[in-house]
Amino acid sequence: MSALLFDLDTLESFSRGIVFPLFVVLYFLQNRKKNVFFAGFLILFSISEAIFVLYPGNSVIYYYFCNIMSVLAYVSLVIYFLKRMNLLVLLRRFRIFLVVLTVCNTYIVYVLNEIILSDSTINVFTISFFLESFYNLTILITLSCSLLSYLYHDSKEDLLLFLATACIVFSEMIYVTALYTVDNYIFRMLYTVFFTVGFALVYTFIVSKINTYYRVLF
Repeated sequence: MSALLFDLDTLESFSRGIVFPLFVVLYFLQNRKKNVFFAGFLILFSISEAIFVLYPGNSVIYYYFCNIMSVLAYVSLVIYFLKRMNLLVLLRRFRIFLVVLTVCNTYIVYVLNEIILSDSTINVFTISFFLESFYNLTILITLSCSLLSYLYHDSKEDLLLFLATACIVFSEMIYVTALYTVDNYIFRMLYTVFFTVGFALVYTFIVSKINTYYRVLF
């Protein structure tokens, strides 16, 4: 979620707003074979993070605009995964696995929605609830597509991107739990660790596409 969770972490938010655009610069300057959808993920996520630097005191802009940008970023990443797979082959090879993923994702979305509704300020059939629900659904679809992409291609790069996606999605889930239940030090640490590791792996994925040394390692 893109709302400011930890008031004491303002410096972290400013740092993220500055660091993530550097990912975009690195990707465009160094990568010869650019993918528009992966680039879209980086750009949209960077905009979401950078908005805090531009509008630090406007909670309305920060909440709605950043969440929408983040959703679009994950949608772009989903398209990136799907464009690299043949859907007919995917359905034929992973039919049962897709059913299991659908059931698991449905249950997780239900649990996350129940957590969101535990906040008395949010009701069903409101813009905030639909945005939060669609956000949760989007990140779970992103995680599922990254896993399917790894199983489909069985490559080191896809494994790296799956691990990165898993860390980012887990950090988002921890964020929801902390935001709507209880904010404590453990949740803050877990959120920070998963988020940092996730985008460190994204950085490694980008570098592995342009550096033969990292290709050997990963």
